[in-house]
Amino acid sequence: MAIACGSLQSKTEPGERCTTDGDSDSVDNLAATPAFTQSSRRVPTALFQKKSSHKASDIYFILLAWAIVLVQIWLNLWVLQLLPIPVAVWVMKKLVVHFGLKSFAARTMSLWWAMLEKFGREREEALLPGPIKGLAQFLLRIDTKMVVWLERSLDKIISIFIIILLVAGTILMGLLLTAMVHHESAHIIDVTGNLINETVSNHPEWAK
Repeated sequence: MAIACGSLQSKTEPGERCTTDGDSDSVDNLAATPAFTQSSRRVPTALFQKKSSHKASDIYFILLAWAIVLVQIWLNLWVLQLLPIPVAVWVMKKLVVHFGLKSFAARTMSLWWAMLEKFGREREEALLPGPIKGLAQFLLRIDTKMVVWLERSLDKIISIFIIILLVAGTILMGLLLTAMVHHESAHIIDVTGNLINETVSNHPEWAK
C-alpha cells in the first residue's frame, strides 16, 4: 500500500508541476505581450492627463470669475462701501463658533423640538381627528401619484411645450415679416409718387 501511494504521488506531482509551470508561463507570456504592457502603461497616463486637464480648466474658470469680479469692482467703486457687511458677518460667525453658541442653539432647538413632538403625540387625536387624518393621507397619495406621473411624462410635456413655442414663434415671425413688407412697399409707393409729382412740377413740358 505504501508503495502504491508513493507511485500515485510520483505520478501526480509531475502533472501538477506541469500545470503550475504552464500557468506561470501563460502569465509570463501575458505580461510580456506588448499589448498588455502598452494598455497597462496607457491607463494611468490617461487618468493623470484627465485630472490635470480638469485642474487646469478649474483654475482658468476661477481666474476668469475673479477677473470679472475685479472689473466690476473697478467700474463700481461704491461696492467697496458694502464690504464691512460680509466682514461683520464672517466675524460674527467665527465668534459664534468660538464661544459654542452654535452647539448651544442646536441643543436648545432639539430640546424644544422634542417637547413639541411629545406635545403633538399626546394630543394627536384632538389635533388631527380621524377624518382629517384620512383626508391628509388621501391628499398625500394623490400628490405622490401626481409627482410620479409628472416625472414620467416630463419629457413629453417639454417636447410639446417646445413645439408650441416653435409654432407660435414661426407664426409671429411670419406676421412681423408681412407687416414689414407691407410697410416698406407702402413707403416705396409713396416715395415713387412724390418723385413723379416733383419731376412733373419741375418739368411741365414732360407732361405734354
